Amino acid sequence: MSDFPLSRDELIAIRDGHKRNEDIKALLREIKRQHEVILQAESLRQSIDRAWKQETQSNLTALHMLRNLLQIELDRFPENVKKS
Repeated sequence: MSDFPLSRDELIAIRDGHKRNEDIKALLREIKRQHEVILQAESLRQSIDRAWKQETQSNLTALHMLRNLLQIELDRFPENVKKS
């Protein structure tokens, strides 16, 4: 088993291979929910970053550390992320 995140295609293959398994369906719903939470966190991080830069003309290190933490998840489905 790999330590790397599953791709969207891999998640779809799991879903399609276990359509009748309610536990797998529930687990995939939770994965989707957590992905949406990460997208919301990134959107909030971007808003804070823009406001901080407007106010101080500098970067806030903690926001860049947060961005690095989220980066792996954000890279998995880049079409869901609005860059700024």
